[in-house]
Amino acid sequence: MLDSLGFNTLKRWGQNFLINGGVRQKIVAELELTPGEPVWEIGPGLGSMTYGMLAAGHPVTVFEIDPGYCQFLKDKFQGLPLTIVYGDVLKTWEAQAALCTGPIKIMGNLPYNAASAILGDFTDKGFLPPLGIFMVQKEMAMRLTAKVGEKNYSSFSVAIQTFFEVQSRMEVRPGSFFPPPEVTSTVVRLVPHGRHKVADPIKYSQLVRESFSSRRKTLRNNIVNICRVSGLDPLLVAKAFEDRGVDLSRRSETLPPEDFVAVAETLFL
Repeated sequence: MLDSLGFNTLKRWGQNFLINGGVRQKIVAELELTPGEPVWEIGPGLGSMTYGMLAAGHPVTVFEIDPGYCQFLKDKFQGLPLTIVYGDVLKTWEAQAALCTGPIKIMGNLPYNAASAILGDFTDKGFLPPLGIFMVQKEMAMRLTAKVGEKNYSSFSVAIQTFFEVQSRMEVRPGSFFPPPEVTSTVVRLVPHGRHKVADPIKYSQLVRESFSSRRKTLRNNIVNICRVSGLDPLLVAKAFEDRGVDLSRRSETLPPEDFVAVAETLFL
């Protein structure tokens, strides 16, 4: 089909098409859609999963960066409840979210080179869909689900787990895609847990990221990086951690999200 349409898969956009029909069905089933419930899809490609949802009566909004695929989807799904948002999802999702009348579930086979930026942008801007089902690189899934103290526990783990319960649902081998990627993929499920309130998500994200900026160093040493970005007084930052009962000789990977939330409340309220 790609050859007949004159399309090429472009590595710069991370285009790997899921050709395993059984996996596609399982991913859509993970959304647990009720009759007529709308859904967002990031990176629909040729619309293999899109079609199943449209045919079942679900209004689908797709975010697609490739103009060729946008035109293909427009022609293929005429008369069906499809909204096509052309462009980089990082630049378009906020305007689309403003049009929504309520929470909306979201799914996507996220490009390997953009998945962290997309999910990070959602949390930085307080966009917490009630359910997210995403295909990501297995390595990223391990970061998303890592527990405190584990090798893969990172600032990204903290940033996402502050807002979401994250589960790995299934692994997908390279042979399920065209062209096959060089890595195994994992389908992850994100559900907001509502345990933490963060007054300023962007400043919170900066605090967490800079706390991990020199991973092998202690919190005391990383406070320099936190203050460089935030403009806060080092003594104030140190006191916020100490008031939480955090020993500054510890490393950031030993702290759960709750500690970072408490420190952020002290510093940014």
